[in-house]
Amino acid sequence: MLAQEEVPYDWAAFYQLISIEAEAYTSFKLTGAVKANGDQPDANDAAALWARVEKADGTPAFFDNMADRLITAKEWNKYIIQGDITSDDVNIYFGGLVVGSGSFFFDALKLEFKKADGTWTTFDLKDGGFEAEVEGNKMKYWLEGIHISTDIRSVKYSISASMDAYEGKKSLLIKRRKNF
Repeated sequence: MLAQEEVPYDWAAFYQLISIEAEAYTSFKLTGAVKANGDQPDANDAAALWARVEKADGTPAFFDNMADRLITAKEWNKYIIQGDITSDDVNIYFGGLVVGSGSFFFDALKLEFKKADGTWTTFDLKDGGFEAEVEGNKMKYWLEGIHISTDIRSVKYSISASMDAYEGKKSLLIKRRKNF
């Protein structure tokens, strides 16, 4: 496991990683419900889903962090990231991120893969609905950061469970701390 560095960044992110090495998939689709209660409803206070597909040497084959369509809506909405997968691709990183001030909610994350025959299969995500307890600012099945060389925890944000859910009983809440 990589070391976790605590930094005062103006963004926070979380992710899971899965290996796609021996799978016969042609594309993927990440969906999730998100809402952003930013202090200022613009792209300076926003949330997003993100996904990165890597080749065996670690170079990115696909990357989308929704930079061109950041989420500022205060109501729950479903969002999608979709990309292609080739036989050279071995890993997919996916999750959510926030930037700026406010409270940001994530729920109902789902990862699907399209097989060569055109059918879709749903990957069994660990806690895609964020029903597991968050203890000590740490999620049970999700990691913080974006996993480049070190997992990064921004000390400007707190992570907790919220009873404001899109589905199920809980969602993930990432909130900018007031003292920053």
